[in-house]
Amino acid sequence: MNKLKLRDKNVIIIVSIFLILISMWMLNHPYKGMFHDAKLYTLQALSHIEPEIFRNDLFLRNDSQDNYTVFSPLYAYLIKLTNVSAANIMLFIIGHILWFFSAYLVAGLLNKGPLKFIALALAVAMPSYYGAKFIFSYGEPFLTPRIFSEAFVLFSIFFALKNRFILCAILLVMGFLMHPLVALSGFIFFYFYFFIKNPKPAIIIGCALVATIMLLALCGVAPCNRIFQSMDPYWASIVNEHSPWLFLLNWNLQDFLPIVTSFLVILFYTLTHKGMKQAIALSLLTAIGVCLFLSMMLGDVFRNVLVLQLQIWRITWLLLFFSYLALPSVYIKIKEHTHLGTSFLFVCGAAWLSPGHSMLSIVYISLVAISFLLVLGNYRNDDQFGMQYGRLLKNRFSEDFWKKLNIVLVLFSIALLVIEIVIYYFVIFSKLKTDISLINVLLPLNSIYAFSLLIAVGAPLLYFQLQKKDKRVIILSMVFFLLAATLWDRRLECEKLFGGNYTIEQTSLVQKIPITSEILWIGFPEASWFLAKHTNYVSLSQRSGIVFSRDTAILFNQRIKDIGLLGDLDKSLKFYLEHKPNEMKMIYEEGIKKCCRQAKDLDYIVALYKIPEYQPLKILSLKNVRSTTYNFVNLNYKDFDWYLYDCKSINKR
Repeated sequence: MNKLKLRDKNVIIIVSIFLILISMWMLNHPYKGMFHDAKLYTLQALSHIEPEIFRNDLFLRNDSQDNYTVFSPLYAYLIKLTNVSAANIMLFIIGHILWFFSAYLVAGLLNKGPLKFIALALAVAMPSYYGAKFIFSYGEPFLTPRIFSEAFVLFSIFFALKNRFILCAILLVMGFLMHPLVALSGFIFFYFYFFIKNPKPAIIIGCALVATIMLLALCGVAPCNRIFQSMDPYWASIVNEHSPWLFLLNWNLQDFLPIVTSFLVILFYTLTHKGMKQAIALSLLTAIGVCLFLSMMLGDVFRNVLVLQLQIWRITWLLLFFSYLALPSVYIKIKEHTHLGTSFLFVCGAAWLSPGHSMLSIVYISLVAISFLLVLGNYRNDDQFGMQYGRLLKNRFSEDFWKKLNIVLVLFSIALLVIEIVIYYFVIFSKLKTDISLINVLLPLNSIYAFSLLIAVGAPLLYFQLQKKDKRVIILSMVFFLLAATLWDRRLECEKLFGGNYTIEQTSLVQKIPITSEILWIGFPEASWFLAKHTNYVSLSQRSGIVFSRDTAILFNQRIKDIGLLGDLDKSLKFYLEHKPNEMKMIYEEGIKKCCRQAKDLDYIVALYKIPEYQPLKILSLKNVRSTTYNFVNLNYKDFDWYLYDCKSINKR
């Protein structure tokens, strides 16, 4: 009977721990609907349903990422069964469940017992951005095949290290079918892992792969044939202007800060572990070094088309993820030999949480490097190192000195982070009076917001669960979960249009518009796809396709120039809330007239402002819609009307 009660208590504890972890995940990865690349992948799915309409869209008419994924037809099938909004939410939830479960399995490889829960908490609650400009993150809060591919890569790593190689291969292939660029990071990791284990077979396999790629390239098989191609200066200049994050030389110190911090954490993990764990860390470090070097040399310097399209620097998501998982065991290793464990933890945490775009990035990099050298110098394991430098540094100062230094570094890292957050908030709210993009400015706040809740609620609950094991705390866990669930849906109010709650007015007239017509929907380009069922003339969301096709890049660049001032209006809906009516009328009247005259292929413009002289047709109206809060900023979408302008009629005037 006692054993039964004990088993029931353990089940309750495990369930409550997972409720806390899932809550942390939901807070840091909320659902944002048709946001970021989710728009483009939904467009790709619609092109499989109605190819006669959408295959001619600027994003899809030439070579695009839709040619390299099975995600689009699967998404399209689900849209047919339900609708765009429901299909998006369902796939989003499925993808995140797979990701969370795969992350839990991998966390158990690097940590034992309760440490795996702590490691997973760090992985789900800490900032997940990698690369430049906060463009990409693992476990993205919107639907793309990347979330599925990341999950399959993590599953394949787990089964490979459990010697289940058939399952590993199947899952890695599934990852490639979903998103080849993300799955490539898993393949590169595996190659270096097996190279460290068995160099000779790995060399033979590597040579065979290179020979195969070269043969396919010589035969003109895409995309292998691009290995012999370089971007001409005009194409490269367009990519550099509109997608500068693809070139590592455009990254700033803040962009490299998470990579440097994670690299040093994994490096220390490599030096202090043996066997499989050491091989994992060493292969990851090698893969990161090789990929960043090749990206910079072949991509930035030689403008190699295949390297720029493969974007092999994306493997940094694995580095960031594994560094979070490794941090708990690194902390324990440091604490066994020196008093600097807490300071190393806080310094790395402050660096990862840095909001960015600040001159303080160099301070963070210096602080992380100094902390790493101090820890390494004080860490002594005679069986493995015997470092004279370490012995000298440890014996030179008293134990009390290292305790005080630890406190100083902790306080300094906390103060540095607080100061930067205060500065960052001040800059943000002072800039919100202009027409800057909400997306680019406010993304980092999500991480600070989620991490604050983690510190205030999640971490104490998790610690109490792991230490006290009191089953009554499940009530608090459920409350925390319900809080996270209420904050999970962070869609803009206008994006809920796609759920079928609103319909386009004057439907019969909109249906009479030829399917080949090009529509420029200002500030809400996805509506031209998902509501009007027509191609979108041009928008900033379509720029990710310019690296895959020179023709797309040239056409995109020309259309951005043709729409002129209206291109600025596409950056943020906040624009419409900040300008006075007279100013709005002047901007729209002049902008629409010039745009219709310059953009030769443009048929219609949809805008939020009515100019009676042009006789526009109101096609969409939002009446009495509650305002919504998005990343702390209140956006009022009450009484928003969209008007359709006929460019041919305007040109005749």
